[in-house]
Amino acid sequence: MLEAIFNFYGSPAVQVKSILGAAGEASVGNVIGISRQVPMAVISFISNQMTQKSLFSLSKKFNIWVVQIANGITSTLSAQNGVQNRYVTVVTPWRTMLGVLNSVVAEENLNTFTVIYDEEYELLSKQVPDVIGRNAFIKFVPIDSSTERLGFAAFCSEEASSDNFLVMANTGVAEQYLGKTSKCRKHTLPNQYVFTKDNRSPMNLSCYADVLWIRPHFAKVPENIDSIIRWSSANGIQRSYFAIGNELEITFYDDIACLVNALTEASSEKGSIAEIACACLVRLRANGKYNGMQLTGPYGESPDGVFQQDVPLRLYRIFCDEWRKETFLVANWTMSSGLTKLYATGLTRNVITLRHYRVVTSTVREPFIGRRTDKNGTWTYVGYCVDLLHLLSHQLNFTYEIYEVEDGEYGIQNAIGRMNGLAAELYRGDANIALASFVPTPEREMLVDFTYPIYDSSGLAVLLKDHAREGAVAIISIMNWQVWLAMLLAFIITSVLISLFDCLSPFSGRNNQKNYGLSETRLRSFSYTESFWFCLSSCLPQGGGQVPMNLSGRVVATAWWWFCFSILVFYSASIAALVSFRHEEEQITRLEQLFQQKGIKYSVAEGSAAEYYFSRMAEVETLMDKNWKAAIASSSLGLEERVMLGYWDYPFKISYRELWKLVRDVGMPRTIDEAVKRVLASPSSTHGFAFIATEPTIEFLNVTNCRLRMVKSNLFVRHYSIGVQDGSELGPLLSAQILDLKAKNMLEALKKKWWKEDKLASCQHLWPKSMEINIYDIHTSFFIVVFGILLSLSQLILQRFISTIHKSNRISDKSITEAAYPKGLSLWAVILHDEDLS
Repeated sequence: MLEAIFNFYGSPAVQVKSILGAAGEASVGNVIGISRQVPMAVISFISNQMTQKSLFSLSKKFNIWVVQIANGITSTLSAQNGVQNRYVTVVTPWRTMLGVLNSVVAEENLNTFTVIYDEEYELLSKQVPDVIGRNAFIKFVPIDSSTERLGFAAFCSEEASSDNFLVMANTGVAEQYLGKTSKCRKHTLPNQYVFTKDNRSPMNLSCYADVLWIRPHFAKVPENIDSIIRWSSANGIQRSYFAIGNELEITFYDDIACLVNALTEASSEKGSIAEIACACLVRLRANGKYNGMQLTGPYGESPDGVFQQDVPLRLYRIFCDEWRKETFLVANWTMSSGLTKLYATGLTRNVITLRHYRVVTSTVREPFIGRRTDKNGTWTYVGYCVDLLHLLSHQLNFTYEIYEVEDGEYGIQNAIGRMNGLAAELYRGDANIALASFVPTPEREMLVDFTYPIYDSSGLAVLLKDHAREGAVAIISIMNWQVWLAMLLAFIITSVLISLFDCLSPFSGRNNQKNYGLSETRLRSFSYTESFWFCLSSCLPQGGGQVPMNLSGRVVATAWWWFCFSILVFYSASIAALVSFRHEEEQITRLEQLFQQKGIKYSVAEGSAAEYYFSRMAEVETLMDKNWKAAIASSSLGLEERVMLGYWDYPFKISYRELWKLVRDVGMPRTIDEAVKRVLASPSSTHGFAFIATEPTIEFLNVTNCRLRMVKSNLFVRHYSIGVQDGSELGPLLSAQILDLKAKNMLEALKKKWWKEDKLASCQHLWPKSMEINIYDIHTSFFIVVFGILLSLSQLILQRFISTIHKSNRISDKSITEAAYPKGLSLWAVILHDEDLS
C-alpha cells in the first residue's frame, strides 16, 4: 500500500527489502545497499529489537533518514539522551487503538476470553495481554485454512469453555465467524466483541447476533483520500486495500509518504528528524494538508520522541434476529479522554430495553426543523418534524435526543460510492432515526429504510420576486430619494427667494403700492407663506395666481414654472412607460419558461435535493448519449435497427447537461438566506435571479415574504419520510403511527401550523387583480386628496373656534355685510373670505 501511495504522488523509486530475524549492522547494511549507494531514506517495518538497534546505529553512522513503523511496543531509540539524530519511530494507529480493550475489559469485568484473529491481525492480537495488563486468561485461535479443515463442530467444541469471544479481523471476516461463535451456545449466548481497524458497517450478520462492535470513526473524509482510492481503482492497483472502509490505513501510509517526501527534500539540512516529523505530522496535517480536518485523530509526540495518533473510536451494540436488526452507539473512546459512555446501562445489551433513540438532523431551518431561543438564551428544536416526532414518541412510548450531522448533508453518494450525511449516520449506526426534509432516493434506499411519507409528494418549485406587488408605491418609487430630496430643496429655495426679492426690491408691489395704481387689497404681498403657496400652486393646472410685480421675482417664478413643467413631463412619461412595460411583460408561470429565457439567471442551493436532481439527470443524459452513439456506430446493427435508432431526436428539448452547467456558472447559494437575498435583489421581472428548490421550502418562503412568488412544477416529484436503520423495527412501527395521524388529519393540522395561511392572506392587499391599471397603482393619489380634505376641515374647525372666541371682532353691521357681499352668500362665505379672521 505504501509503495502504491508513493507512485500516486510520483515520488522517487521505492525498493522493498526484507530482513528475517535478528541481524547486525553488517547484515542490515548489505540489505539496504550502503556499500553501493546510501539511500535517501529508509522506512522500516522491522519488529525485532536487535535489528532495530542495528538500523539505528547505521542511521547515525551514515546520516540516513530512518522512519521506524512500530506495530508492537514502542521503541525508545528515537532520542537517546536528547541527542539529535535521523531516526524516528511512528506508532501505527491500530496499535494505539488497542487501548480501548483495557477500558472494555474493566467495564465488563472480563477475566477470561478467547481471541479469534486472522493473519492480518496476528501481530496485533499477541499484544492484547500487554495492553490489558491484568490477570486475565486469554486463549488465541487463528483463522486460517487449518481451522477451516477442522470443521465447524470441532471449532465450537474447542472454545466451549469460554463465554467471551473477541474477534480481531476485518468486517467481512468478523461477520463470517460471528455466526459460528453464536451457535456454539444452545441456551446461553456468549459475550461477543469485535475489534476492527476498518470502519465498514456490518451488513451481513447472521440471523441472530448480539455483539459489541469497536471500530474507528471518521466525521468527513478529505478529498485527498478519495483521490487516492479513485486513482487506484482506475489503475487496478490493490483494489481490496484501497477501498471505502480502509481510510485509517490509507491515511496513515499517506502521512508516512508525506513525511518521507519532507525528509528527502531536507536531506542537506542538519536538523533533527523529530522537528521535521513534528512539522509534517502535527502542524502541516492539522493546518494545511486536510484543510484543518482531523480525519484519524491528531498526532502527538511522547517525551522519548515517538509519534502516535489519538484515534477516535466508537463502540456499537448490535442486536439482530429473524425480524429486526438494531444498532446503538453506546460509547466513544480516545486515548486522551478514555471511555465515554452514552447510556446508563453502559456497554451491555440492556440498552435496547431503554427505548431511547438518537435522532440526527441536517440543515436546521424552519419549517421542518429549526431552532428558537427563549428569554434565558437557551435554544430548542422546533418545527413540523419536531412536532411530529413528539406525537410519535408519545404514542410509541420512547424518548429521544436530537443532534446535527457533522457534515450538514442529507446523503449524497460521490464518484467512488461514498455516502455522507444523514444516510451515512444511519448506515454506520450512529443514529437510530433521521429527521429532516429527507427524500428517499435509490442510493439512500440501498443503505437505510424509510417510513410512510410524512409530507405529500411534491416537485421542484421556483422562487421569484413578485414585481406586480410593487405597483402600490409606483407613484413614489418611480423616482429615487435623491430626486425627491432635490425637488424639495428647489421648492424651499425658490419660495424663500421670491419672498426675499419681494421684500428687498424697490419695484415690488409691497414697496410701490401707489405707483402700480392698485389698491392695497388687490395687490399681492409675497410673504414666506404666500410664496410657499405660490410655488405649490404653480405646479398645478390652475397656476399660481398673481405673479410678483418686480422683475427679479418674475424671473425666479418663470424659472420655477419651467422646472415644474419639465419635472411633470418626465414624471408623466415615466409613469406611462412603467404601465406600458408592465402590460407587455410576460410573467413566468411554468418552470419550462424559466429554462427557455435568458434574462433571469437561476440556480439551486449547495447540497440540496434540487442540486442532486440536476446533477443526476445530467449524468444520466450523458450516459444515454454515450450509449446511443455507441449503438449507432456498432457494425452489428442491421439496417432496420439502425433506422429505428435514427428516429431518436437527441438532445431533448431540455438538455440537463446545459442546465447543470448554467446552474454551476451562475453560482449556487450556500444557504437559503443567501438565495432569498439574491432573488429580492432582482431589478425587474425579466432580469434578476430565481431560486429552484423543493416545493415545501419555496412555499414556506413565499408565505413569509409578500415580495416573493412561487411557480410550481412536476419535476422531481418526491415525498419526505423519516429515515431509520436498515432492518430496524422502528420502520413499520413509525409507519403505522404516521398512517394513523394522517387518518385523524393531524398531519394536515401540523402543516397549517407551520405553513401559516394567515401570513399568505396578509399579502392580499398587495395583489393586483389583473394587469390593467387598478386602484393599487394610483391609491397614493387618493391619499393626497384625502389628506387635503382632512387638512381643510381642520382649518375650518380652527377658524370656527377662533371666531367663537373673538366674537367682538366679527362684522355685525348688516348693512355693511349686505353691501360688501351679494345676497345668496351665507355667513360661511363671509367667514372664509374675512382676512381679519383667517
